[in-house]
Amino acid sequence: MCCVCFLRWHGGPSVLHCSEICWQQYFIRVKMLATYIRDIYKESDKKQLADAIEEIASAVDSNGWASSGVYCFWDPQTNNILYIGLASDLYSRFREHNNLKQCPAKGCKKENIASWFHDNEYLGYSILVQSRLSQTEVARNYGKLIKSHGSDLYDPRDAIGISEGLLIEVEKLKHGQLPSWNKIGGASYGKNKATEMHIEFTELFTTKRTDLRVAQKTIREIASSAEFESFELFLHAIRQMMAITNWTFGRAWQELPDDFYAKDRIIEQHYVPNINNLIKEI
Repeated sequence: MCCVCFLRWHGGPSVLHCSEICWQQYFIRVKMLATYIRDIYKESDKKQLADAIEEIASAVDSNGWASSGVYCFWDPQTNNILYIGLASDLYSRFREHNNLKQCPAKGCKKENIASWFHDNEYLGYSILVQSRLSQTEVARNYGKLIKSHGSDLYDPRDAIGISEGLLIEVEKLKHGQLPSWNKIGGASYGKNKATEMHIEFTELFTTKRTDLRVAQKTIREIASSAEFESFELFLHAIRQMMAITNWTFGRAWQELPDDFYAKDRIIEQHYVPNINNLIKEI
């Protein structure tokens, strides 16, 4: 199904101009990148955070989100973004950056991170994740991956490349230079889409901006609770629908099937602030 048909099928506009079609085609390619999940860690927390990433976005099991995504290191005191990158295996890449796995210094940010922790106690780390249906083949699951229907809709590797390119360029537009740990920009297609209207996309990596696209719990909190993970996976689908169709939270909530009975529990626990009002806004 093409993007225009997809939008019409889900209640989108019946007529789209050429420029709108181009934008929606772009968005369809990255629609699964819908949830930002943050954490702040100390040097002694490296392994714990790595294990938490593996728990919620592993390349070798069918739980949580896909292992490929966009990630960000940031200063938790100033909210300044230090580095934006992409990874087909977020767990492995985090371990390389944090010197938990062998990696040439030129191929990762272990020296930057070591220097950071020499002068600072905490470092921010966030991931922008996509659906488990978008899991791709990586070294750790080579020959074992069962192709999903989601892989027919778009290329997840292409999606994270485009997203990284856009997000790095947004930081350059905002500050006049790349983030301090980034040496080059990202994919040109994403880079060329970047405008000042996208500034909020990078701010969501940090505590400077918080909205419904940000998980209610940290990476480690979600990893420690099957219930929190089930809530966030349901909300991830809500976020996708909102991004693709421009539906309100309430409309997406109403339309999305509740296969795991998450809705009642999210409401009962007030997991999302102002949830009762949000679901009324159709």
